[in-house]
Amino acid sequence: MEMILNIIFSIVLACITGMLIRYNFQLRNAINLSQEALYPANEDYHAIRFLPEMKTEKPLKKDSKGYRLVQWTTLLTICLFVVLVIVTFTTNWFHSSYFTLSVLFYLFTTSIKLQDSFFIVKEGIVMNGKFHHYAAIDSFGIEEIKKWHKFYGLHEDVNHGYHLEIKLKKRLFSKKYSIIITDKVVLQKIATFLENNVCH
Repeated sequence: MEMILNIIFSIVLACITGMLIRYNFQLRNAINLSQEALYPANEDYHAIRFLPEMKTEKPLKKDSKGYRLVQWTTLLTICLFVVLVIVTFTTNWFHSSYFTLSVLFYLFTTSIKLQDSFFIVKEGIVMNGKFHHYAAIDSFGIEEIKKWHKFYGLHEDVNHGYHLEIKLKKRLFSKKYSIIITDKVVLQKIATFLENNVCH
């Protein structure tokens, strides 16, 4: 029975490690793609705001705090998992708390707050540090932020701006991304890219 538990535990750790490595590669890929973004250009960053802090768009960089934290915690987690597997198979110290600790490390790493981002690239969109192919986008909607709109009054630059919501196709859970665009010209450029590439 103990050997079966050890094997199950090791398989779970291997799966979690694989997911962490995949998550790290996704972040790196998103950063690399954003360097070749079709839009926005530097001069239009000011017009894109992210909820709820209303921060403006900035370039994604590998030396950003969030990305470096993900890298280090991923490396630390993998080292921890290797140690736990060795301990599990070479001693009788197996305990259910090992599994709990492993899951907590995984959840901590994947919940690290990354820099808000929105970039249109050749094959899709980079949003909040993750690349989504155009085929993964279900729909998008645009609302003008007038009086009585839920975002009206959050910031003076937001009033009479536009709310862009992008909805991804359903997998396990439906996911939506929202950004605020304060300039109509910037909105029209983004809307044109989406209309030309997203199948409704």
